Amino acid sequence: MGKHKSSYQDEVSLYFMQGNESLARGFAKGDRVAAEAKWSELVGALNAIGPPIKDVAGWKKVWCDWKANIRKKIAQNKAEFRATGGGPYCQQPLTAMERTWQSSAGFLTWSRELVLWHMEHQPPL
Repeated sequence: MGKHKSSYQDEVSLYFMQGNESLARGFAKGDRVAAEAKWSELVGALNAIGPPIKDVAGWKKVWCDWKANIRKKIAQNKAEFRATGGGPYCQQPLTAMERTWQSSAGFLTWSRELVLWHMEHQPPL
């Protein structure tokens, strides 16, 4: 199996998607032709960086897989946060790039609100 993507390609795609939030979320607001043109622009930049070289469908799959992987880590971390006793503490750390995606996608705000709510609603000792 070939390499999925390089770290530099991760950075370029994340930077590009921060400027194109509707594209990053998978929703083409308005013109689909314009959305496909944006994807073609991103694919050109990613393929110019070097291997691996993929078509638009291939890079869309890479982006969706990466988002799904980050969401899975966040969900597991939230479940671990809510867990009660028994067994080891098994949170999966997010990389700096994953934390950047998390904050730009709005997950970080919700996580902070959850922690603050738990802190406010703890019974007094």
